[in-house]
Amino acid sequence: MALIVLVALLSVPAGDVVWWFVMQELQDPHAIKHDPIEDDPDMKPIFAAAEQETEQQLAEVRKEWPRGQLGYCHLRWGVKQRILKEKYGVEWRTPAQMNPRIAFD
Repeated sequence: MALIVLVALLSVPAGDVVWWFVMQELQDPHAIKHDPIEDDPDMKPIFAAAEQETEQQLAEVRKEWPRGQLGYCHLRWGVKQRILKEKYGVEWRTPAQMNPRIAFD
């Protein structure tokens, strides 16, 4: 869905109103997609709790497999997905699942 924005700029020295048309697609087709359930305001506390639990569970793993190391994101997303499913009954799709044509590492 595209959004067209119409912006009025006031040219102060000349006192004229200049209309500037901006056509911008807010949902960039090349952007990385995320699971829409993350946008649900009612889910924010659940995702925050799951994020904290994920951090706790990965604390030991990070000593040997630090953030930024290849493949860490998949480990992190897997733990978060499991917590959301088992503890909260939430079916969450990871960024890798939402973007099958992108190779995450």
